[in-house]
Amino acid sequence: NDFPRLSERFFRGRTLPESPGSGLGLSIVASMARAQGADFSLANRARRSGLVIRLTFPNAGPVTA
Repeated sequence: NDFPRLSERFFRGRTLPESPGSGLGLSIVASMARAQGADFSLANRARRSGLVIRLTFPNAGPVTA
């Protein structure tokens, strides 16, 4: 099962080995989110193919300009 490793740097899933990419995308997103204090999580879509990526940012309060 590749799921637990999807946000590791340079990890490429076995199900789509011919797809282009370096395996850095999700690891960059996860690192940037955590650096901003956000939660990063991945989930399988129940009974469907695909992936749910959730970023939850802390509430910084109202923004005034």
